[in-house]
Amino acid sequence: MQELASRLLLNNRSRLFDRAREGQTTNIAAFLFAYSSPERREASLVVMNDILKRQQRIVQQPLASTSSWARWDDALRVSLWILAFGRWSEFYLRERGVTDQGVEQLSGDARGLAMVRSLEEWQSEGASKQGELIAFLEQVEGLLNVDGELKGDPQ
Repeated sequence: MQELASRLLLNNRSRLFDRAREGQTTNIAAFLFAYSSPERREASLVVMNDILKRQQRIVQQPLASTSSWARWDDALRVSLWILAFGRWSEFYLRERGVTDQGVEQLSGDARGLAMVRSLEEWQSEGASKQGELIAFLEQVEGLLNVDGELKGDPQ
């Protein structure tokens, strides 16, 4: 979780997401999150919610998308990344037969923030390296939504 949090906190205006690096880190963090104790999960959620609140302040600043577009864009990417972490965590928790309202709330909040940019806009980046983040999210959404059953290999 510390590794993921440090990647999310970077102030990097050209934040790249590669499934082989950042995707693997996120996937492992979600797996470890899902298999940790309820107390450890709660502590991890506090960290993730704090990061998401920072992004929310950036995105909701008046004229943020025009006065500091790069910062606004980065905040949306971090929010989408947190959404992907939340959904992968939900996937692994479901595999265990466990639910965690905290992670479901995190996913919902991150979705609300990330979808300030429409899904079509996110998907239009598919040909670029930046499009890997939405593809990573769509992968877990597919696993979570296949006839209500979990199927497939998370890799």
